[in-house]
Amino acid sequence: MQTHLSADLRAAYRPRPLLHRSRTLLLGAVAAAALVAGCQSGPQAKVDPEKQLEMYRLTALGHYELGDLNAAEGQALKGLELDDEDRSLRLMLGWILLRRGNIESLERAQWVFDQYIEDNGGEARAWLGLAAALERLGVAYDKLSEEIASGDRLPDRGSPAKRSAELAKMAKESWLEARDLYDRTLVDQSGSLRALDGEQRIAARLEEYDAALDWSQKLLDTAAAERDWYQRALRERELDVREEARMRQSERDVRRLLIDTHLIAASIHVNREELSLALPHLDAALELEPSYTDLYSRRAQLRYALGRYEEAVDDITVFIASSTMPIKDPQMKAAFALLEFSEREDPGLDLAAELRQLNEPAAPKNPLQG
Repeated sequence: MQTHLSADLRAAYRPRPLLHRSRTLLLGAVAAAALVAGCQSGPQAKVDPEKQLEMYRLTALGHYELGDLNAAEGQALKGLELDDEDRSLRLMLGWILLRRGNIESLERAQWVFDQYIEDNGGEARAWLGLAAALERLGVAYDKLSEEIASGDRLPDRGSPAKRSAELAKMAKESWLEARDLYDRTLVDQSGSLRALDGEQRIAARLEEYDAALDWSQKLLDTAAAERDWYQRALRERELDVREEARMRQSERDVRRLLIDTHLIAASIHVNREELSLALPHLDAALELEPSYTDLYSRRAQLRYALGRYEEAVDDITVFIASSTMPIKDPQMKAAFALLEFSEREDPGLDLAAELRQLNEPAAPKNPLQG
């Protein structure tokens, strides 16, 4: 598989033998763990290594779920210092790096998942991790390409035109590699929400809109069925406190994914000037999350553009009443203008810029993406 690791990262993470074994190691993990533990000294009581590993697995996961990535990474690295082959900790390290989100961390995550697959063979958890790293790297490369092309950023090397083209090519290659991994996951797990979500996003990024909408519908059907299952289980099963909390969180995660998917589908239809097809997706998203204030403004814009003025007035009134933005904010000024034109049933308001913004839905962060 082609990689885009920078030279300094390759050097930092280059595998080497340990204890005379020709095994691939997480050299970066071991080095970082040494830094974390370097200040500890003095005699220590012997502890069962397996119990220590289990402790590091649990504490790394706990910190990860709480969003304390520094602590989570520290615990994962300490565990990998004990056993560089521990599968759970290697995958955890990859997901921690993914969640950090900057290019360096994404490149490191790509390396971690690549090496895991090389050492242990393919499995859905690793494929999804590597796919997510590649997809997000593609987004980062694409953004850099656009910034260089527009003159907002100077290239790190070469001419602006050449470097912008190189980065655009890297973005597309990353997305295509990610797609292959999502495809592979769906062969193994046809109902994987992560993989279906990845497929719709990749297709949309590649401007394959018919395919993206097909994937969106498959994801909506699958996620709705899964949410129904969680809701039935919460109603009918006898659960302890921890099980109930975990199941409620899973139900919320799937609901957020449904909202996200409806917004992606709506943005595609707006991009294709299919406003009447976009509207039901905003309706569905608001049914799932009535307190999502920004969606009332978006739906008001669509309803106004479709000549449904009374409904546009209702939506924009809710938005204005619920918004915490100051009156002088440009978005609030636009909302009052929309209200005025809708009340007069005047079609003369130019919403081209606002409708273009619907192509970039600010959906809640999808926790299923890691």
